[in-house]
Amino acid sequence: LLRAHRLGLACVNWYGAHMAQMVMNGLNRRNVSEMAASLVELGFNCARLPYSLEMLLATAAVPDPKDNLRANPDLQGATPLDVFDAVVEELTRRGVMVILNNHISAAGWCCTLVDGEGLWHTSAYNESRWLDGIGVMAKRYRDNPMVVGFDLRNELRPSTLGTPTWGFGGGAVDWAGAAVRGAERVLQEDNDLLIIVSGLFFSSFLCDVPNKPIHLEPPMINRTVYTAHEYSFINFHISCRMAIGYFFATLAVWMLLLWFVLLLSCCLESQGLVGKACMSECLARAVRCGRRQPPPRPACCGRCVPAGCCCKSCCPQ
Repeated sequence: LLRAHRLGLACVNWYGAHMAQMVMNGLNRRNVSEMAASLVELGFNCARLPYSLEMLLATAAVPDPKDNLRANPDLQGATPLDVFDAVVEELTRRGVMVILNNHISAAGWCCTLVDGEGLWHTSAYNESRWLDGIGVMAKRYRDNPMVVGFDLRNELRPSTLGTPTWGFGGGAVDWAGAAVRGAERVLQEDNDLLIIVSGLFFSSFLCDVPNKPIHLEPPMINRTVYTAHEYSFINFHISCRMAIGYFFATLAVWMLLLWFVLLLSCCLESQGLVGKACMSECLARAVRCGRRQPPPRPACCGRCVPAGCCCKSCCPQ
């Protein structure tokens, strides 16, 4: 199919099977057939299906099936992999291509810097188990021509086991080398798949690819797709631009506030000086009139404004 003509992939990420429930989100609300039909109606021709190694290896039934599979009574009692099979079958039957994605190893939400899942291997799932896992999934669907790609690992990022690199740093952190090994394992089982390779730092950094262009290595030629994830909150240039804009906006507000306070202070100070001058004049007049104390200010002056004082009433006429 892909060799016959150029085909654009309009994919949706149908996540959930990598999480604790081990099945795709939404199956508690709608059945698999309805969900697949909706993707087609919305114009998608491709679905990326994340999964965890823990889900792949699970032999027990789906956790809490009465809730997680409430809209799919026919799948009650099924294992997570059985449900995954049903979703793949229904999607591809409706003409939707599927991209398999090893999202994480242990089932759970992704992703953070402290979840221990930043590399392709973890303390509980070493590289051998990762390779075996992606090999199993590639083999499982190799007879379905609508399963067209394999996304080897989601969003490489710093982990407690190290920070991933591209083409250097040794086998434990060199994601470029691991991606080639992963591709070789997948292609042993299904040689017709696209190989999708995540960038570094939450898949936002592909700048080292020219230094180590793995798409030119034999197993990867004419089948490599580099994937970048766009997040405004982690992209450095966007974050800096927003921070600079916020700084200057805040500075402008504070400058206006300071200008207002200074202006108000000057006005109050000028009024205070005039008032003091008026009272001094009243006191002087009262003394000249033979009074020891000036009368209270309200009796002395009805008002005192910058234009002048009304202190004539301090002395009898």
